[in-house]
Amino acid sequence: MPRTEEANQRIREAQRAKILEAAWKVFARLSRLVESRREHPEFSQLHYQVLSEEATPSDLREQAFRYGQAFQDRLRHLIVEGQATGEVTGADPDQLVTAVLASLDGLTRLALINPERFQKHFPDTRIILGMLKPDDMTKRDISGKISTEDVRQSERGREHADSKSQRYHDVL
Repeated sequence: MPRTEEANQRIREAQRAKILEAAWKVFARLSRLVESRREHPEFSQLHYQVLSEEATPSDLREQAFRYGQAFQDRLRHLIVEGQATGEVTGADPDQLVTAVLASLDGLTRLALINPERFQKHFPDTRIILGMLKPDDMTKRDISGKISTEDVRQSERGREHADSKSQRYHDVL
């Protein structure tokens, strides 16, 4: 006996609830990673010092490298989990890892160079994680394919940017 529309709707709602719960968990974990950088930038500063100092014993440097790699792997795993739920952009996960790490690394350097500014202007976690949110250009359906509408929107956006760039050059 086929399911009723009401039964199908309940199933869809249950699946959506599971996806949203999984997405919330992914962003909660990512938020904790960012907040730990805010609360303890000295750990990352020490990590970079160990990696960059020539006087660092090779076994300690190797251990620091493995720690950094484990952090990157964990971040990538969280991004891929978020992509599976549709809550993280479908862009290349390795590029997303690099973008998030570049942001965090820059903040770590800011904490060293200008601690007052670091404390006063550390970006809200939502700003950093915002680069992981899907947008019209990279939003994908659950199968991972870019829709025709997404391609059209991307092309319209590129045409708009090209026309703005041309107007800028005309002014010069």
